Amino acid sequence: MNTQRDGLSSPQRETRSKTALKLAVFVTQAPASLSGPLAFAFLGGYADASGYVLTGAFTGHVTGAIVLAAIGAAGGDWPSFILRLGGVTAFLIGVAVAESLAEELQGRLSHYVLTFVIAIELTLFSLGYLATQHVNAPRALLVTCMSLALGLQNGVWRRVGGAAAVHTTFLTGLSINLVATETDEKLLHSRQVSRPSSLKLPADIWLAFFLGATFGAAAALHFHAGAILGAVLMLMLVMTASTVRVEAHSDTP
Repeated sequence: MNTQRDGLSSPQRETRSKTALKLAVFVTQAPASLSGPLAFAFLGGYADASGYVLTGAFTGHVTGAIVLAAIGAAGGDWPSFILRLGGVTAFLIGVAVAESLAEELQGRLSHYVLTFVIAIELTLFSLGYLATQHVNAPRALLVTCMSLALGLQNGVWRRVGGAAAVHTTFLTGLSINLVATETDEKLLHSRQVSRPSSLKLPADIWLAFFLGATFGAAAALHFHAGAILGAVLMLMLVMTASTVRVEAHSDTP
């Protein structure tokens, strides 16, 4: 068996080289993965589920929030109606603000749009957590902060996501797209017509959202308002990855 000066055989050295290569690829691609649509979908599911457990209102799901608001109105529960409708309003304002920021920061600063919006989202989640620490703080403050943050997230990713410009906070559109795409591809395959598959990304985002919602609900049930800190930590990680990704892009000739 051939050995080198380091005492390793040729197969061992080849295995070590492959491991080092995989590690290098992971380190290189980690910023893109942690600031990509799957990370935001996981965060969207986490925040929406934990927000619902804590407040009884959806913070990132407009359809569900409107249905709950309508149920509140029908039952004469006007505080719940106002709470849930306020969440919808805050979410839509967040989308509009993100769209405006993306439009204003076009050009040289366009790569920093995502990082900037993440910083705002991080601030809003932190404010929401601080609101829970005061007994007299209304639930509406937490709902408003979280809904506005998720609206910002959904709006900015729709603008900067490129080929992955999908919704990361609700699944109705993604589910329709998933089923429609799969059906279309089966029909095209039966007709022997080739078309690039676009099925994988929505399916992965659906799974990421579901996992995020599961963890978010479990965190809220066990840690109560402390679950919001989980979203804060995730946003800090995503913002760091986004910054690294932007800097790497800037250094590329």
